[in-house]
Amino acid sequence: DRVDDVEVLDEPAAPPPDVEPTDVSAGLFRPAPEHRSAVLLLEREARWVAEYYPVDEVVEQGDGRVRVLLRFADPAWLVRLVLGLGGGATVLEPAEMVTAVARRAAAALALTEAD
Repeated sequence: DRVDDVEVLDEPAAPPPDVEPTDVSAGLFRPAPEHRSAVLLLEREARWVAEYYPVDEVVEQGDGRVRVLLRFADPAWLVRLVLGLGGGATVLEPAEMVTAVARRAAAALALTEAD
């Protein structure tokens, strides 16, 4: 929905010669043991996160919500994910990620109040 125009070039695509093909059929992100974990509480409207992203654990809360254990490589990505869900997710652990999300949300609110 953001592409205005396409032009086919005469020059074929040329990936770098030393590049190795990667199988992405299971998704781009592959959790690894060195990645950190976060516990999220997903509201009913955000349950799709547990289906879209690889999670290590899903615990039904009995009220339509689920608690998930999600590994992440980049803390900034996790903050953006949670804030992008607009209240549909709460970080429960680790404490530093709870703080990071709260700080980023407060900074965003401050920007809207400055106008």
